[in-house]
Amino acid sequence: MPRGIGQLTSLKNLSLFMVAKDNGVSKRSAGLGELRDLNKLGENLEIMNLRYVKNPASEFKAANLKEKQHLQVLRLSWKLGDPYDNNSDSGTDDGENDEEMSLEELRPHLNLKWLIVFGCGRLMFPSWISSLTNLVKLRIDNCKKCQHFPPLDRFPSLKTLGIYNSTDLEYIESGINCDNALFFPSLEKLWLENCPNLKGWRRDTSMPQLLQFHCLDYLEIMSCPNLTSMPLIPSVQKLAFKNASKKSLEDILKMKISVSQSTSSCASISPSQLTSLHIENIEDLEVLPEELLTNLISLRQLYIRYCPRITKVSSALRHLTSLEHLVFLACEELDLSDSEDHSDMPWQYLRSLQELQLRNLNKLASLPKGLQRVPTLRRLLIESCPNLISLPEWMGSLTALQAFGIHECPQLSERCKSKMGADWPKIAHVPNIDIERGCIQVDGIYKL
Repeated sequence: MPRGIGQLTSLKNLSLFMVAKDNGVSKRSAGLGELRDLNKLGENLEIMNLRYVKNPASEFKAANLKEKQHLQVLRLSWKLGDPYDNNSDSGTDDGENDEEMSLEELRPHLNLKWLIVFGCGRLMFPSWISSLTNLVKLRIDNCKKCQHFPPLDRFPSLKTLGIYNSTDLEYIESGINCDNALFFPSLEKLWLENCPNLKGWRRDTSMPQLLQFHCLDYLEIMSCPNLTSMPLIPSVQKLAFKNASKKSLEDILKMKISVSQSTSSCASISPSQLTSLHIENIEDLEVLPEELLTNLISLRQLYIRYCPRITKVSSALRHLTSLEHLVFLACEELDLSDSEDHSDMPWQYLRSLQELQLRNLNKLASLPKGLQRVPTLRRLLIESCPNLISLPEWMGSLTALQAFGIHECPQLSERCKSKMGADWPKIAHVPNIDIERGCIQVDGIYKL
C-alpha cells in the first residue's frame, strides 16, 4: 500500500489493505498506522499478510479499528492470496508459523457484524471477541495450533459460525456455562470442517444439564473423524456428514453427549424436523443403520455418496415415508437388485418419492422390483452403471414418470434408442427422455 493513504480521511471504501513483506523498512510502503484516521470506512475491510507485522501490539493499536463505527465486515488474513484457497501462498517460513501472535490490540468497533479470521500458527484470541454483541457471522479458518477457542456461545445475534482447518483443535470451548438458555440463542448455520483432532464441544462436560442448540437448522461436519460429542440439535433441518467414520456418524445421529470424563450418558432425541441428510465418503459404512433412521419421519432428501463399502440400504427405507429425493452416487459395492428374502419390499413404503438418481453403481445389475410400487416417481436418472444392460418389463407401470435419463451406459442406451431399441416400448410413455445427452422426447417442462 502506498504511503500517505492515511491522509484520505474521507475515504469510505477500502476493501483491502496489504501489509508489505518489508513492512517497517521500506519508505514507500504504508504500515497499519495509515489506517488510524480513516474512521469513515464502511462496508468491509480485509487486512492481508498480517504475518509480516513486526510489532503486533503497537502496529495493531495504531490501526485504530475501534473507532471505525461504520465497518460491517472485517477479514483478518495472515497470508497472501485468497484466504479460502489452500493452494495459494501460505508463507510457511519456519518461525513465522510458530510465532505466537495476539489480536488484543486489533479490537474493532462493537458495531461489527462479520468477523473472518484466516490465521496461521499460534494465534491468541483476544478478550474482546466476546464483546461483539452485534456479530452475525464468525468464520475461523486455518488456526492450526489452537487447541480450543474462547467462549463463543454468548453472541446474542450470531447466526452463522464456521470453523475450518484447525488441525490441533480438540475442543471448541474449554469453559463451563451452565445456562443453557444462553447457549447460541440465535445460531442457524454451523460448519465444522477439517478438524481431525476435534473430539467434542467442551473439554469439561461435568455439568448435569445437556447443551442444546436452539435455532440451528443447518449443520455440516466434514473431515472430523474423532468428533463423537455434540450438543443436541432438535431443530436441525439439513445435516451433511462427510469424510468420517461409521462410528462418528452413528454417534452424531444418536446425539451422544458425554457428561463427565468417568461416566457418560446418552440422550437420543427424535430429529423429526430433519428434511435433508447428506452422507458422503464414509469408507467403513457397510449398511445404512436402520435404527438411526426410524424417527426421520420428515426426511425429504437423502444423498449417499462415495461410500465404497456400502452394500445394502433397502431395509432402512421403510421408515422414510416422506422421502421425495433419493440419490446414490459412487457406491461401488451397492446392489439394489431383488434378493431372495424380498428385502426390496420396503421400496413400497416410499409413497412420496419423486426423484431417484443411480450414478456410478458398478454392481447394479437390475432395477429393484419394488420400485414399480412407487406411484409418485417422476424423475429417474441412471448414469455410469455398466452392469445394468436392460430395463425391466414393469417400467410401463411407472405412469407418473415425467423424465427419464441414461448417461454413460452404452449397452442400455443402445436398447433405449428411439422407436428401434429393444427397450424403447418400456419407456415410450415418458414425455422427457434423455439418452446420452441427446433428447429424444422433450415437452419443455422437465430436464435431467
